[in-house]
Amino acid sequence: MLAYYAEGAIGFVMAIIGVIGIVVGIITIDLTPNEAWYYIIAGTVLAFAGGYLRYLSRQTFRVRDPFVGPHISLLSTYEGQRDLSDAAYRDFLMKKYHVNKKNVLGKYVLHVGLFDDAETAIRLADAIDSHMRPVADSGA
Repeated sequence: MLAYYAEGAIGFVMAIIGVIGIVVGIITIDLTPNEAWYYIIAGTVLAFAGGYLRYLSRQTFRVRDPFVGPHISLLSTYEGQRDLSDAAYRDFLMKKYHVNKKNVLGKYVLHVGLFDDAETAIRLADAIDSHMRPVADSGA
């Protein structure tokens, strides 16, 4: 985890040093024209490389909906009665939201957290599904 922050911080520092190099090169172009171009070229390379490194890091801003991930298909629908006492509906929710038990942890896993029992995870999956149903029905 620290490496992700280090990558972004190194990119940021490189970009700042590059901008400073460009400014120094522009300021000193009248005094020492040959050396000034080295500052401008090196500063430009550092600024672009640092900016690109920062772009690649995990510190960049990303918008993400916590309820809809790539593993959830909004197109999969249940045609029967949506009742938690119905075993087929519970099985549908477990498959759609990948609710499964991790034996190592001894807990049930839903993409938003860990749960002690399957009932709690299925109830949350039902709440998410009922929340997402209007979105899926509208075609968005």
